[in-house]
Amino acid sequence: MTIEALYKTLPLNAIVAEIGVDRGHNASRIYESRSPKELYLIDPWTLCEWSNERWNTKRSKEETFNYFADKENVTILQNYSVDASKMFENHYFDWVFLDGSYEYEDVKADLAHWLPKIKKGGYICGNILSLNDLNKWPGSHGAIIEFIIKYVEKKPEIVDQLQDRIDRRISKTRHNSKFTKWHYYYTPPEIIELVKKHIEHYPSRRVRGGGWTLKIGDWVDDLNYEEIIEESKNKVG
Repeated sequence: MTIEALYKTLPLNAIVAEIGVDRGHNASRIYESRSPKELYLIDPWTLCEWSNERWNTKRSKEETFNYFADKENVTILQNYSVDASKMFENHYFDWVFLDGSYEYEDVKADLAHWLPKIKKGGYICGNILSLNDLNKWPGSHGAIIEFIIKYVEKKPEIVDQLQDRIDRRISKTRHNSKFTKWHYYYTPPEIIELVKKHIEHYPSRRVRGGGWTLKIGDWVDDLNYEEIIEESKNKVG
């Protein structure tokens, strides 16, 4: 499957945000394939010093601005994800596409802060999930699976059980592992199947990548968004 297959499942003429734009290649595919009513493109670009050291964020920003310069229904926001989320009312978006940082803390924060901004019946989705343990970004893998277990499946004790299993494994070794969190290790197949109950997964040939969509259904009715945001501030490790 390709990322285009994922797009075809998402509403046309919708209010959409993409978090993590880089050079705008993915944003252009969203614009051309789904004809959004409003499209918000959010990326820190040159605000992020570590990103400037790894690639030319000035060029990435310029390419995005140049491509969308004449498109009146596109708004480009140079800002960090969490800060940008606070600019919108709750239940504003039809879908939000996450493709920013792949670090656990960042993905966890993105999920927590953007979830309230999506309408019930809408979608939160992205291109940073692989359910193959041998070929994954552990940070995003862990944050997305943890989110689904805790807030969609409503079984937070499963995450604790996974972590206890890893803690026992580490305690039996003669040296301390720098990877102390469950999502750096093998994820049991029953957990993968549990997650697949709630998402559509689109495996990708791209290294460590995979698309996913999660529909905002009745599972949000009893959630406390502020508590989820506060919990997302807890650091890993």
